[in-house]
Amino acid sequence: MAYTHPGQNDTVNLQIWLPEQWNGRFNGVGGGGWRAGVFDQSLLPAIIQGYAAASTDGGHNATEVSALPWALKSPGNVDVVALQNFGSVTLNELSIFGKMVTESFYQKAPAYS
Repeated sequence: MAYTHPGQNDTVNLQIWLPEQWNGRFNGVGGGGWRAGVFDQSLLPAIIQGYAAASTDGGHNATEVSALPWALKSPGNVDVVALQNFGSVTLNELSIFGKMVTESFYQKAPAYS
């Protein structure tokens, strides 16, 4: 799933993996360092355990290991929107959208997340 925030010239990507045998729980999977999330086999352990799992790229390339390509508009000029997306906005949206998709798919809201 991809979405934008009007007027901010951004694109946020979100993946939601849904197991066949759902345990009724939702799990947001994070990255590490400057990676908001992951779009690879790192979601698999949650799926194997029955969790609906989701991750976000935080509005920048999920494979980036440095903030330099996206956190600065120019040397010394911080991209505040990108930092807010990374630090909190997209993480909140991960939970909201992930739970909405999970509930729509299973016809039941997650009991825990």
